[in-house]
Amino acid sequence: MIVVAIIGILAAIAIPQYQSYVARSQVSEAVSIVAPAKLAVAEFVNEMGKVPDATDNISYSVTTTGAYVASVGVAAATGVITVTMKASTAGVNANIGGKTLQFTPAYTAGQGSVTWLCRTGASNGIDGAYLPSSCKP
Repeated sequence: MIVVAIIGILAAIAIPQYQSYVARSQVSEAVSIVAPAKLAVAEFVNEMGKVPDATDNISYSVTTTGAYVASVGVAAATGVITVTMKASTAGVNANIGGKTLQFTPAYTAGQGSVTWLCRTGASNGIDGAYLPSSCKP
């Protein structure tokens, strides 16, 4: 009876931790799948010497999806990349299904490189608990 109780307690702790691990691993796909979009923004910054603003227009029309990512979009006037996860009915963890993650470019003149701020999406954002360590402050 004691063994059954111990197994029950361990399962009560392990199952939620495993679900959290699965969600974080699925979100990590979003971090790797945005590479082409980041490249498009970085090329714009290298050519123009600034992050896009309302007067600019980045052309990025590649349709990018993955096993867990539904879409990757680049805001033409800001360079902000928004990743939307697939719905939880498509095999995505229910905690992140249909939610968004954003990558915001930052550039300091003379520095020569673009840095990226990764955070939860502005609308329907992924809970911070499921962000990969590269996105946490």
